[in-house]
Amino acid sequence: MGQGTTPLLRVEDLSVTFASRGRRGTAVQAVRDVTFEVESGTTLALVGESGCGKTTVARTIVGLNRRATGSVVFDGTELVDLSAREWRSIRPRIQMVFQDPYSSLNPRWTIRRLVAEPLLRFGRGRGLGETEDELLGEVGLAPALKARRPRDLSGGQRQRVGIARALAASPELLVCDEPVSALDVSVQAQVLNLLDRLRADHNLTCVYISHNLATVRWLADRVAVMYAGRLVELGSVERVFAEPRHPYTVALLSATLTSDPHAQAARRPIVPTGDPPSPQELRENKGCLFRSRCWLYEQLGRPDRCEQESPPQVRAPRQAACHFPLHEPGHAEKEVPA
Repeated sequence: MGQGTTPLLRVEDLSVTFASRGRRGTAVQAVRDVTFEVESGTTLALVGESGCGKTTVARTIVGLNRRATGSVVFDGTELVDLSAREWRSIRPRIQMVFQDPYSSLNPRWTIRRLVAEPLLRFGRGRGLGETEDELLGEVGLAPALKARRPRDLSGGQRQRVGIARALAASPELLVCDEPVSALDVSVQAQVLNLLDRLRADHNLTCVYISHNLATVRWLADRVAVMYAGRLVELGSVERVFAEPRHPYTVALLSATLTSDPHAQAARRPIVPTGDPPSPQELRENKGCLFRSRCWLYEQLGRPDRCEQESPPQVRAPRQAACHFPLHEPGHAEKEVPA
């Protein structure tokens, strides 16, 4: 996978708080101080368990969430607090592929109309029939499907229609939110191969949201690991998978399936006990948010520092939001559970 040199997308100190609905409810800080960059022509994967904030980050990047503070800069343009009118000029350049293709497609429209809509909206509608056929062919769908509706297609076909709609705007940045999580394994492989080919053919820059680290390892160039709305580790896929520094990343990787049956049988997944912190715990906590579920915290004898000090923010590759990061140069290596 080719590496770019210019950050097309820069996210800095991004925070998102959702207000409570009742008087006594606690506001939820879904994302806090997240910082990363995505170079042109590369793919950054945002990973973590459900509720960690990765989808909130994705929706903020594409302008579907307007509760953000901090900075999201796309090709020199600040997106936070951008007006609706200003977003209209940016919208064709930033597109999103949603997790559930059926809910993101109007069930009353034909496939032809679904693919034609962005072409017409963004002024790319000349030679419409030919362009639709080209887009459907680009994602491996036959032109004969144009007369059908989403209910007539399989899950994999619907997802391909969603990708075709995104490509119709000729985007530079494609944000994919769990695009294969609802698909069968064989169909997942087809859609991932499609995304990888399209990225190369169209020089797309991608933000890929997933909880499946096996797909991340195959598709992405860099990976950002999130926990409880915070970024806990950032780096190249090769380095993070080979030498994870945060104990949460180690736990995630230990649960990743492998195609080698002998290696899979020898694995002993690290399963964090308990639940992620509640909104109240997020607000009141002064130390490490992961410590109540952290195997390393227990291994080190529950250091006071983990309870009293917040870990450093992740602002550069190979940093980890941990007081005692693994694989730290010059430090004695901690024992990773077998």
